[in-house]
Amino acid sequence: MKNILLSFCGAQDPLNKFGNDGPILSLITRKPDFHKLILFHTKDYITQATSTQEIIKTRYPQIDVRPKKLSGLEDATNHEQIFNSLRPNLAKLCPIQPDLQYYICVSSGTPAMHACWVMLAASGEIHAILLHKPDERMLRSGQSNIREINPYTRIFPLIRQSTVNVTENAMSIDDEMFQEKVKAAGIIGRSPGLIKILDMVRRIAKTPSTILIRGESGTGKELFAQLIHSLSERFDQKLITKNCSAIPESLLESELFGAKKGAFTGADKDKIGLFQAADKSTLFLDEIGEMAPNLQAKLLRVVQEKRVQKLGGTAEEAVDVRFIFATHKNLEEMVQNGQFRRDLYYRINVIPIYLQSLNDRRGDIPVLALHFLDCHNKNNKIFKTLSKESLDFLVRMDWKNGNIRHLNNLIERAVLLGTKDEISSEDFLLTAENEGTLIPIPEPYEGFKMKDYIIDIRRKLVKRALEKTGNNQTAAARMLSITPQAVSDYLKNQEGLD
Repeated sequence: MKNILLSFCGAQDPLNKFGNDGPILSLITRKPDFHKLILFHTKDYITQATSTQEIIKTRYPQIDVRPKKLSGLEDATNHEQIFNSLRPNLAKLCPIQPDLQYYICVSSGTPAMHACWVMLAASGEIHAILLHKPDERMLRSGQSNIREINPYTRIFPLIRQSTVNVTENAMSIDDEMFQEKVKAAGIIGRSPGLIKILDMVRRIAKTPSTILIRGESGTGKELFAQLIHSLSERFDQKLITKNCSAIPESLLESELFGAKKGAFTGADKDKIGLFQAADKSTLFLDEIGEMAPNLQAKLLRVVQEKRVQKLGGTAEEAVDVRFIFATHKNLEEMVQNGQFRRDLYYRINVIPIYLQSLNDRRGDIPVLALHFLDCHNKNNKIFKTLSKESLDFLVRMDWKNGNIRHLNNLIERAVLLGTKDEISSEDFLLTAENEGTLIPIPEPYEGFKMKDYIIDIRRKLVKRALEKTGNNQTAAARMLSITPQAVSDYLKNQEGLD
């Protein structure tokens, strides 16, 4: 794990007026295990930043110090200026990766800078531990002169990022109405890839063009369809949706095209199809790759001609529909294999939107997890928090199966099944392979003891971890993101491990 320290450069850096070490040097002296220091400063503090860099380079050559001037920050007491100048740099310089742990020094710079750091961390916008060096005169005997502050504990008020963070320097998505639409659609995050997608959505939403949303299962394709519709000229009409894989082929045709009375057994009256229901609105067809070839041919004509003929009918009806399609499949490969019509592919692939998997937007995992936690706390009328190590665990997970939907389910299970107010990584009940697959939960029965079941699962995970690490308790604890003492405690009772 590489430790990265973030800090502003202040008036007392590198040395204070008495010639003693300032806040940054004092902190590093007491905690020198950093691999890198990113030192943000204004144009007026270039000299202090350079001097701090030189002293640290002399004393601690293993620390890579990177001074970074914040353009646009003229007033170090202006919270808005601080946020606007800091955010673009955080996105570029501070990627969320499993092997990186961020710390923030909240002792250097102005009080406004300290407040901005706290809000950024508490909201989950940057996943970091706060480090504070109190005035030596305020310390009691035996107290540590470096305090670690975890902003995700119960004592901190809930500050949650509800939508994307965009600045004037990042993208053109700064309109208040657009932000409200994004929030209403439930789209959350700050990763550069997400910002680019939203910028594209804003530019194409009001056009009548057909859109194809691509992405793995659970990446939020329907949420983006809702957002596009809400931003279109058809926003005042209901969005019509249908999952093509959720209904048998024999029924899907009548669902889409409608049917005349007597068209098939059970058709005792005329039925309006979804193409007609979506007239003057938007039709979202999810999992279009699951559609049977004969229906693909009929869909092609509707997309081309905007005319529909009901099953059992002879007359055609004109429809004014804006189409949004979605799939998790490789349509190009399906076209090559003859499983998907080439002409239909080109008709629906007018404006493709590629949604990233959660593995590709790990920077959004903490804020998504905290958002889901708030939702499930509210729904269940309880209050639980996520520990720092549990958030680290989620960031390190492999999300190749399930993505955002899986993350939501994982948080819900932890809220309901966790035995403590603070959720730990053990509460996620993951397989030892850590592939994001949940251990099957049994059906409850009269006399079922949930506590014993959870203890048994934890013991089995410890056993598997020990097997993988050659009975090295420290390594097993690291693999499971628990303490070596916890491994030792589980080993005290061997019964149930075999």
